[in-house]
Amino acid sequence: MIDNEVTHKEKERELIERAEEIKVKLERTENMFQNKEKKWGELERIIVNYARKDQDLRNKLSEIKYICDDPSSKRRITTVVEENHVLKSQIDELEKEITELKVQVTHAKSNPT
Repeated sequence: MIDNEVTHKEKERELIERAEEIKVKLERTENMFQNKEKKWGELERIIVNYARKDQDLRNKLSEIKYICDDPSSKRRITTVVEENHVLKSQIDELEKEITELKVQVTHAKSNPT
């Protein structure tokens, strides 16, 4: 009985220590993400400032479909939704083509000439 209590107390202590370790790791990770978010925000602010003055940069950002919170950007959420719909359709078509090609390959393997 006493051995069970000791084992139970040891396990409980180990679990508490483990929970503390996880909590510390989580706090570090959260801190790291906050720092990255600050850096990204600053980088985005710099990009927006340069893009306001440089048409070529605006065009390049548009080409890569870069979205930022700049109100002068002509991209709106509806545009993004439409683009996503088009991309989803393209993905569906390509998946069908891949499936057809797999069937053809399987058929060719099973019927060598």
